[in-house]
Amino acid sequence: MSPETGNTPIKSLWLLTVLGLGAALGYSNLLDFPVMIGLHGGSAYLLVFFLCQMFIALPVMLSEMFLGRRSRADALTGWQELSVGRVVARSWRFVGLAMLVAGLLTIAAYSVLFSWSALYLDAFWAGTLTQETDFTRYFMSVMHQTDLIGLVQLGFFGLLSVLLLIGFRFGLVPVMLVMVASVLLALISGVYMVTGLDGDAISEAITRVFGWRPEQITKPIFFKIVNQAFFSLGIGVGALWLTGAAAHAKASLGKVVLLIMAFDLAASLLAAMTLWQLDLDALSERWSFAELLFQQLPRLMDNDSIMLFFGAMVLTGLASTLLILENLVRAVSARLGIGRLPAILLVVVIALGLGVAGQMSFNRWQYVMWYGRSIYDNYVMISSDLLVPLSGAMVAIFVGWVMRSADARDEWQPTRVWRFWAWRWSLRIVSIVAILLVFFGALEQQFGLHFQQAAWAVILVVLAIISLRLVRNFSR
Repeated sequence: MSPETGNTPIKSLWLLTVLGLGAALGYSNLLDFPVMIGLHGGSAYLLVFFLCQMFIALPVMLSEMFLGRRSRADALTGWQELSVGRVVARSWRFVGLAMLVAGLLTIAAYSVLFSWSALYLDAFWAGTLTQETDFTRYFMSVMHQTDLIGLVQLGFFGLLSVLLLIGFRFGLVPVMLVMVASVLLALISGVYMVTGLDGDAISEAITRVFGWRPEQITKPIFFKIVNQAFFSLGIGVGALWLTGAAAHAKASLGKVVLLIMAFDLAASLLAAMTLWQLDLDALSERWSFAELLFQQLPRLMDNDSIMLFFGAMVLTGLASTLLILENLVRAVSARLGIGRLPAILLVVVIALGLGVAGQMSFNRWQYVMWYGRSIYDNYVMISSDLLVPLSGAMVAIFVGWVMRSADARDEWQPTRVWRFWAWRWSLRIVSIVAILLVFFGALEQQFGLHFQQAAWAVILVVLAIISLRLVRNFSR
């Protein structure tokens, strides 16, 4: 029995895949990926993205789920328990705290996009909006309806609270199953509607989306690809940790993460094909996604297609936040020693407050800036650019170098030894080096601080320590 859920751990690979996929599927798949692949390399971008997921993100993803299963607890409590007796044991709990903060900021940002999408879906459903509408003016009016958006955000968190109260086994799992299936079906239907399965339209869409443009893959774009590979899989916010905590001891998490990655990539490609008609070159840096989703898209799609896409946006917002909220609730309940209902209320109130502040940064609080970024932009920057890669690096370091090989092998249960060691050394070297480069590169880009040199210094020190350890072990 799982101490956290009171339910029998899940054995089914497909149920675990659905849980992890619900956590992984997010607005990064529906918005970030189509824009990035369209602007930066086409199939060249896809190739680099796939390699980054396989050799950098996937080992960390598997490691986070291993730690979740081993702890059978939320990310904060789990880090505390797993670090007992380790070197600088007290410091590891801050990794769990970083996951909680990253998850909380992600939920707050998602609540804003969810609210806009829900209002658009309702307007199209009611027939208020048509393709002839001036969507630039309409979207500006939506952003300034602070009270209405706040009510939608309240409904968003209210629905999530009800699902959390129902429970994990009978609330989250079946809801995740329905939501994930609905999102994938909506995306498939969207591709069908925008192309009509016409050969010329499909050929043009493939050319625009997947044209080979390797010259567009620059060093800054590579760092963005690595970051997106992480964020698109739901790493570092506690959701995958909780998926691992729900898994049976004999469940093959290696197969689960491969299935999650495959479906996650398929959803991203379907979204890119759905949005192939967008004029990405016309997007400004500040309003790129707002222009993409709420101004350009409604003019290019018919009403049925656009409702399907906004429906996918609404369901994605709900699915991708459920496990993050569940992790936060369990952490707060365990840390403060309070019941589940008070923990849900406390977490929801905090998340709602942050979400309202985020949406107000587009209107009444638009001049509230920090390092030249709005409140909403700082949510995204702190979570995706800083805390997610930092948490991922710490997971890789802990599983790769702190956890005993025998313990890691017990969690993996590999059928072939070479697979275990390929994963472990990819985690130890490739993942850590790449993530640290991305992390320090983000610090340099976001704050104007030259941390790239410091990153290389840290990496060289780590590699020196690794080399000395290998020499010592070999001499013994």
